[in-house]
Amino acid sequence: MKIRVVLERRGRIIAEPDPVRVLVGEPIEWEFVTDISNEPRIAWTVYFQAGSPFRGLPRSLAADSIQLRRPQPAGRILQATHVATTTPTVAAQPGDYKYSVRATSTLFGSVLADDDPHLLVYL
Repeated sequence: MKIRVVLERRGRIIAEPDPVRVLVGEPIEWEFVTDISNEPRIAWTVYFQAGSPFRGLPRSLAADSIQLRRPQPAGRILQATHVATTTPTVAAQPGDYKYSVRATSTLFGSVLADDDPHLLVYL
């Protein structure tokens, strides 16, 4: 299952779909996209504060994006300036997980946006 995370210019994150529904054993990857052009590099983090559906992994997954030289279409973002993807990770524990997605400016160290979507893992 690919989860697309869109960072809008006004500082809002939209996760698609939300909630995410997957089966135990299904790989999950997050794709991060934005058309913000004044950030040369963005650090993206997915983190679980109260338990994780992934066995034997840390409570967070991360990816970095460097501003593209030429914007490209990425789903509903017609001129994406940043695109990054996490490594696919297999959901191993059933449950209802509230997770967080954070986008951070690596240039200034400031949080650009943070949101808390849901991940439902079924047997």
